[in-house]
Amino acid sequence: MANPGSAPIGGWTVRFTLPAGQRIIQAWGAELTQTGTTVTARNTGWNGTLAPAAQTSWGFLADGSPIMVPLTCTAG
Repeated sequence: MANPGSAPIGGWTVRFTLPAGQRIIQAWGAELTQTGTTVTARNTGWNGTLAPAAQTSWGFLADGSPIMVPLTCTAG
């Protein structure tokens, strides 16, 4: 997650969809929730505020075959 803007952001959220039958089994750098195939990743307490041009990283492991999923990111 990166802040390309000129003002700090006070939190971030990323949403994506996994294929049916896959589930998150481990995550780091974000708090992940999964409902069905929809996954929501939100900042943790230590990486929510991002200064302009700052970035943080997060990741996860899921069971099943590896795939690339499109992400939707929002600030706030």
